[in-house]
Amino acid sequence: MYKIIYSPKAIEDLQKLRRSEPAAYKKAEKFAVETNYEYQEKMNPYKNGLPDDKAEEIRQRYLDFFKIYYKHRDKISRINLWGISDKNSWLNDWLIKGRTNYPLLFDRNYQPKPVVEDIINLYK
Repeated sequence: MYKIIYSPKAIEDLQKLRRSEPAAYKKAEKFAVETNYEYQEKMNPYKNGLPDDKAEEIRQRYLDFFKIYYKHRDKISRINLWGISDKNSWLNDWLIKGRTNYPLLFDRNYQPKPVVEDIINLYK
């Protein structure tokens, strides 16, 4: 399943999907709405890096999802991420050319983010 997650409510939605439509839970889906926006500085607030509170928010979201994946590991055959590092993420320059994003498990220098260790420890 492919999702761009902006809200913790998504975790609840994922659990509801698993309960109500088990077959759909295993299928992949992709949904994107795209348009072109003109670049504005205010739309790229983290071009020089994420503040600690935002990095922690992303870490917690990843961990919340991996806890669900771990809980249902007998039903999930794999987890795909769209990229390795933030440096080459398809979300950079999307939806706005010039915009910087930090969506993956490895930073722009290919170093693991703290959540990688959390995920490894979860599966030990």
